[in-house]
Order: sequence, then C-alpha cells, then structure tokens
Amino acid sequence: MKKIVVILLLLMVFGATQSWAMNYPLGNWASEKAKSDSYGTRWMGMFVGGVDQIVTSPIELVYHPWDHIVNQKHYATGLFTGLGEGLVKAVQDIGSGVVNIVGSPIPGYHGVWPATETATT
Repeated sequence: MKKIVVILLLLMVFGATQSWAMNYPLGNWASEKAKSDSYGTRWMGMFVGGVDQIVTSPIELVYHPWDHIVNQKHYATGLFTGLGEGLVKAVQDIGSGVVNIVGSPIPGYHGVWPATETATT
C-alpha cells in the first residue's frame, strides 16, 4: 500500500511540474491575445485562456500545500492551509475560465484574469 501511495504522489508531482512548464507561456499568450482590439484575435485568446484556466486549476491543489510545507516550513499546518488556499484559488481559476469562455463572443469585453500570485504564473 505504501508503494502505491508513493508512486501516486510522484506521478502527481511529475504531472504538476509538466503542467506548470506548459501553462506559463500559454497563459501569457492568451492574456496578450485577449487585450487585442481585433475581434477574432481577442475571442481566440479569451477562449483558449478560459479553457487553460479550467484545465490547469487542479495544479493549485498540489502547488499550495507543497509551497507551505517545503518553502515556508509550516509542515502539518501548512498541509491544511495549503489545501484550503489551493481550493480557493482553483475555484477562482475555474470561475474566471468559465466567465472568459462565456464572455468571449461579446464585443469589447477583454475577460477576467486570475490574480498574479498563483501556481500558474
């Protein structure tokens, strides 16, 4: 049983690092395109950015406990505060992603983007 748990934890960390590496350039590209005055470019940037936010939101649940435990040295309390913070940020990412997808066809609307202090930036 311990081996299965260790293997799953390693796969989660490996998967999260791959997502962080891929997500940062994609998120920047989408937010830049969403600022465009061209309707097609803005729509595409908002739609891709919204999908990206929704798909990568579970990363927050791995990143924040890791940050609290390893970087801030809060160990037991860091696990629970990190999970809570990660859950809140994941819900925020999902919400802003849905708003961006739904609002992408609206002319002149440039979207809602998450705060800068997340695992994805």
